[in-house]
Formats: sequence, structure tokens, C-alpha cells
Amino acid sequence: VERTRAAQAAALIATTLNHPWLLPEVEESLAGLDLGDGPLAQCRAGALAWLAGGHVLDSAGLMDHLAQVGLAEVCTRLLRDAGLPAAARPDAQPGEALDAWWHFFGLLRGEAELRADQAAARQALAETNDAAAQRRLIRLTQALEALRRGEWNEGGGPEAAETSPAGANTTP
Repeated sequence: VERTRAAQAAALIATTLNHPWLLPEVEESLAGLDLGDGPLAQCRAGALAWLAGGHVLDSAGLMDHLAQVGLAEVCTRLLRDAGLPAAARPDAQPGEALDAWWHFFGLLRGEAELRADQAAARQALAETNDAAAQRRLIRLTQALEALRRGEWNEGGGPEAAETSPAGANTTP
């Protein structure tokens, strides 16, 4: 189980690093995720610090920042993992990457935490009527519903979206 959670967390962080354009949408959820104190948490902290700097949201700029703060080796090692799902790779389609990000987030959070996140997002939307709050509520609701329906397999992929680990037979 711990290996599965570690693989799911690695896929989430790799997706974030290869697709930093999604950071504005997932920032709050990413910041609140328990990743412990290891390399994944360091990569997340570096990415969130870079986002706060108002940079152009591209992977090369993010990797330059991570190199400047001493995280190049750990993040590069993560991105070279042959077991990453296709959606975590740099050539993944934007929709596929975003769906996979929320998928792995949902698996890592679990049902009780997703319900709490959903309630907080619903409250934020009621207070702000902000489009970003609405998108977050929609994504959290979708993640919770998919988790409840059992659409996500333990290996980390929503079966319908075919985000299997590298090397598996998948349909692009």
C-alpha cells in the first residue's frame, strides 16, 4: 500500500513538473496534500515557490528555478522514472494531464478528505462566486464521485481514461 501511495504521489508531482500551467488551478489542493518531508515534498515546495514568483508557466522555467534552489537532481530523477503514467509525461495532452492530476490527488486524499475539501470549496464558491473556486469544486466533486464509483484502479489510472504506467498496453 505504501509503495502504491508513493507511486501515486510521484505521478502527481511529475505531472505538476511537466505541466506547470496547471499550477494556478491546483495550487491550493497541492499545497494541502500530505507528502511527508522527502523529495516529493521538496519538489512541490520548489514548484509552489516558483509559482508565487509570477513566472511564465513553462516546464523549462520551472526546472531552471528548481536547479537554482538545489532540487534539479531530485526532480530530474523523479521525471526519469520509467513507471510514470503517460499523462505525467511532457508530451501528454493538456486535458489528459489535468485529469490525471486530479485523479492522483483523489487517490492520495481519500474519501473523507475529499468530502472536507469539497465542503470548503463549496463555501469558498458561496463567498467569492469566483470561477477558480467553481472549477475547484467541480474537480473535487468529480474526483469524489469517481472514487466512490470505484473507477480508479489501485495502479493509479482511471480505467476509462487509460492512464496506465509506462510500458503497459494503452490506447493513446
